[in-house]
Amino acid sequence: PINIPAPRIGFNNLVLDADGVVRRNLILMWKSDASIFYSFAWQMVSQYLKDQQLQPRINLFPIKKITWGKAVFLPLEKTDGGYVNIDNAGYQIMLDYRQPSKSFNQISLTNVLEGKFDPLLVRGKIVLIGTTAPSSRDVFFTPYHVAQNAKSKEPGVLIHAAMVSQLLGAIFQARSLFYFWPDWAEVFWLLGWSFLGMIT
Repeated sequence: PINIPAPRIGFNNLVLDADGVVRRNLILMWKSDASIFYSFAWQMVSQYLKDQQLQPRINLFPIKKITWGKAVFLPLEKTDGGYVNIDNAGYQIMLDYRQPSKSFNQISLTNVLEGKFDPLLVRGKIVLIGTTAPSSRDVFFTPYHVAQNAKSKEPGVLIHAAMVSQLLGAIFQARSLFYFWPDWAEVFWLLGWSFLGMIT
């Protein structure tokens, strides 16, 4: 949009696993010239915290690490858990959902235009505007949808809301993030259980 400053624009890409489920939160991307692009969720949280002067410390080289408030975000690596040899381009973290459709207050456009909503639901809050219609093409599978059919998909706007919620929860409340053991720890874990299995 011509009237929006470039630093306030965020990408809304969602990363799909091989089974079509959104389990990852892509928060940063960068080009070879070191210019950084931020996700929509990141930009929303950054603008929300701007007056509090609570901004992130980003370290991409040589070790990737983002510190923001009480949170330390470590990126998903190609040797982490079941994500061996995945495309981990950009800065991806595991998305820690609360079930999107049941975690956020939703107000219809009609009720907004007619003033039929409690102002306390939006005052001082991050408000996302989008469509939740099942017929929309902006719908995706999440880990909550075991039955993989069109009716069980979640609207993109609610997935972005989950991403915003995850960032805020980690920054303010030190809400737990997904971490993986280093390779050496996984090797010792496997060897230990293998040894235990042999002697029992």
